[in-house]
Amino acid sequence: MFKKERRSWIILICVIMVPVFCFVIAPLLIYGIGHFWSSTEKVYEVNWNITLPDDMDLLDDRKTESFRGDGVRHTVYSVHGKEDYFQDFRTSGSAEIEKVCFDVLADLQVEEPYIPDFKMGYVWKKYTKYSDFLIVLYIPDKSELHLFQQFI
Repeated sequence: MFKKERRSWIILICVIMVPVFCFVIAPLLIYGIGHFWSSTEKVYEVNWNITLPDDMDLLDDRKTESFRGDGVRHTVYSVHGKEDYFQDFRTSGSAEIEKVCFDVLADLQVEEPYIPDFKMGYVWKKYTKYSDFLIVLYIPDKSELHLFQQFI
């Protein structure tokens, strides 16, 4: 009699726990893993085969992407330390780079606090792949890293 009652409890617990796992725990695990692998840093690192500084805080991320992945994207990070990361960047200003950056900002209608002040001085590096580009722009006085990306 006791074995039969215990067996009923075990079956009841299994009947309750299997749906809880399937509909609550498993989706949370999938979301957590997917969120880690699809962070904005990972997207840039995978798409452009680059590494970004480790100690950054995301300030803003805007994009216009279609279902094919084409479009523009602007991301702003606050960088803590790691100024040696930017040693091989170009130090001279570039009117062409500034124009391209302003075009991306205009397409995305970026608000004033997230628009880089090119008068402060900046270092930059441009990556190209086919007709796509990524401009990595760092403003040392504000410790801000701006990423401008266009996929066609």
